[in-house]
Amino acid sequence: MQKGVPQIMDITSIRSVLHYLTKTILPTKFETAQQPDPNTLQLCFRGINSQTWLEVSWNGDSPRILKIKKPEKIGRESTLSKQIRYGLKYMALISIDQDNFERVIKFGFAKKPGEEISKYLIFELMGKHSNIFYLDNKHKIIAAGKQIKSSQC
Repeated sequence: MQKGVPQIMDITSIRSVLHYLTKTILPTKFETAQQPDPNTLQLCFRGINSQTWLEVSWNGDSPRILKIKKPEKIGRESTLSKQIRYGLKYMALISIDQDNFERVIKFGFAKKPGEEISKYLIFELMGKHSNIFYLDNKHKIIAAGKQIKSSQC
């Protein structure tokens, strides 16, 4: 493998990362989001004693979710990161779900732990079909990583 090229995550590595995240960042407060490139989102969560940064990429060549060190703050803001940052402000990440061998990950957010989930981030890490969706409590799409034109439906 070439140096600097991320490895494609299979179901085993995704489940391993989610197992670790479930134990270390549930529940945590959503802090911020930034989008360093068109197919990558960086999310920050604050716990009682720590701050955790996650990077999620829906790039067709190497979709992934992983814990990262605190990244550089980027200058220009994307619409997606603004929508997520505004919509999840003051909310807590209270659940991380993945069904069996699916490469779909569902983050659930509520006003505080113990309350009903009111927002979701859905990550589909499926090669060229990868995407991210930001949903309300009725599963209505608020924003998506890959925009689909009406002519593509």
